[in-house]
Amino acid sequence: MKKILSILLVLTLLMATACTAPAGKEPSAAPSSQAPSASAGNSADPGGKVFRISTYLQLSGNNAEAGNNAKNGIDLAVKYINDNGGFNGATVQVDHYDTTGSTEEAVKVVQRVIQNNSADAIIGSVN
Repeated sequence: MKKILSILLVLTLLMATACTAPAGKEPSAAPSSQAPSASAGNSADPGGKVFRISTYLQLSGNNAEAGNNAKNGIDLAVKYINDNGGFNGATVQVDHYDTTGSTEEAVKVVQRVIQNNSADAIIGSVN
């Protein structure tokens, strides 16, 4: 129970950090990713169950710093979970999607994930 509470606390702090404004960076012109980036954490039992999480974060564009900070925090939490036996014995796998700060792109990503039934959980950002 303490592990779960500490993980939830880390994720809550991560999301609070992701909501802060960046320190005056110039916008980037990186294109939106249509496929997930590299998955995080594969230290739990590879032959067992997989608990899949999809994230939709602003990994490029005006607020990319906050999105990448959130991605790094999620990856760190997933590594910790997998290194400690996984989520109820299942390996946690994360697929990150870039929204480029566009609400339209965020909607497309979430609809694609839901239609493909490719995630057990979805973590989103503020767009």
